[in-house]
Amino acid sequence: MRKFDTGATRDDEKTKPNFAGFLSPLVIWRYGAYMTKHRLQADGNLRDSDNWKKGFGPNNARVCLESLWRHMLDTWLHLEGYPQQANESLEEALCAVIFNAQAALHGILKDELTDQAFLDQELREKEYAEKSGLLVYEMKHEE
Repeated sequence: MRKFDTGATRDDEKTKPNFAGFLSPLVIWRYGAYMTKHRLQADGNLRDSDNWKKGFGPNNARVCLESLWRHMLDTWLHLEGYPQQANESLEEALCAVIFNAQAALHGILKDELTDQAFLDQELREKEYAEKSGLLVYEMKHEE
């Protein structure tokens, strides 16, 4: 527990994520510029900034992995001294790596939360049925 001179108290921050410590404002700034640049679609329309959260179909993680590897290869080429072989600058490649890793993880976490919410709802319905006697009634009438 933290206590302040004002008398205010707060939980101990050691058990909470420190996003300001975990993340770099320079990287977030550069990533924002990358994402803004890539909002422009081939047809000239501007996609919503959160369009990527819709996912890339049932094989979202696979789509992200394939793209991630292409951008990782460009990153690797730059770092190994072969920038002329890369298809994009080192910064663009690294931003694309962040994008694809984030999009893959977002899809995985979203699916887990959706699956868990479904299981939680199913469990709540069963518990309600048991408490109210509906399950016993249903089981007796199924025989």
